[in-house]
Amino acid sequence: MRRDIKRVWPARKKMKSAAISGVILQYLQTITTPTAPLTRADAQRRCLAQVPDAFPEAFRKAWAILDPSHKRGRSRYRGSTH
Repeated sequence: MRRDIKRVWPARKKMKSAAISGVILQYLQTITTPTAPLTRADAQRRCLAQVPDAFPEAFRKAWAILDPSHKRGRSRYRGSTH
């Protein structure tokens, strides 16, 4: 019974994680610049919406490779009243 279900079920479209990470990295390099960096959350939101077959783990790998000048860090004191 289980074999029958697997045989009939449509196959998932699979791409290698490294290939998707590479596509995401190229996309990140086009949407961010040292003069206009993005936060991780903004970049991830845009990548997952715009890059076909993107998933969070592939984004994490691409973000780790991306040049630090293209990243905007979160302020430690953001929202603080001090």
